Amino acid sequence: LPLGVLKNKIHDLFYIYKIKIISEDSTEIRAKQGSQFQSRGLGTSFVNAKRLPKRISIFINKNDIDYKIEVEMEESLGLGLMTSGMKRKYMIYFKMLMEIFKRGTQELMPEETPVSPLNKLNYCVYCGNKIIRQEQKFCGNCGKNLDLSY
Repeated sequence: LPLGVLKNKIHDLFYIYKIKIISEDSTEIRAKQGSQFQSRGLGTSFVNAKRLPKRISIFINKNDIDYKIEVEMEESLGLGLMTSGMKRKYMIYFKMLMEIFKRGTQELMPEETPVSPLNKLNYCVYCGNKIIRQEQKFCGNCGKNLDLSY
């Protein structure tokens, strides 16, 4: 798998989720997402998790067979303290975003175990929309199938 194909897939995921690339070289991509202005102006309780400011670093290392991809995500609000509610909001979003990255890169590389399109936190991994009912078969936002029993 060429490195360019892998990076293009990461760029596509960043575009879909409005993640802005700050810097990039052959082995590292640094990006950011969210709005300091909205988070501080409206308060973190009233801002959607994808609008909370965060930094994302992706490190790509090639070994003999495939790539090892490491992703680091951190909040960049910079208030110095984090309430338990805000921490939970970030953690849920980070887990969902990691599932999306995992799914997006697994499409390029064969994997033995499928990734569930509905993660344990009840968010659609395709678009990030909150799934209200556990028995829901399709995402109300993007229309993707959430059922793996097909």
